[in-house]
Amino acid sequence: MCSMSDKIIDMRVKARGCTEHPLVQLHEKMKAMKKGDRIKIITDNKSIPIGVIEIVASKYGAKVKIIKEEQGIVEAEIFK
Repeated sequence: MCSMSDKIIDMRVKARGCTEHPLVQLHEKMKAMKKGDRIKIITDNKSIPIGVIEIVASKYGAKVKIIKEEQGIVEAEIFK
């Protein structure tokens, strides 16, 4: 079972390597998602725009709900 910290991805973080890139982490977590699972993400348009995350989520049959948007930073939840 994943802890809550395992299900939060900050897309603004600079990756040190390919496997640590936030989009790679997002893909991995979304592959493992089951109905009812949720992933919280934090992003901004400079890092990875929310539109890109919505496209990725749709490929996994998931949806994105924006929770909060303030000063260019978006908190959202991806769910199945």
